[in-house]
Amino acid sequence: MGEVHSKVNVGDYADHQAEVRLLYCSQNPVSSELKSQVPEVVYFDQQIVHYFQSVSSTILRSRR
Repeated sequence: MGEVHSKVNVGDYADHQAEVRLLYCSQNPVSSELKSQVPEVVYFDQQIVHYFQSVSSTILRSRR
């Protein structure tokens, strides 16, 4: 499993201000059946992952 890096000091926020979400970014389609079995997870299909990759690379290039 990859490392998680946090730039936010958790101590800066009260418990009611923090929210943990599970985001699943898949390179393969995720079946509707699986999505309905685990509805708490936010699923990013390949199309959405590519969109965010494109946006983030554009932001990185433009900030230089």
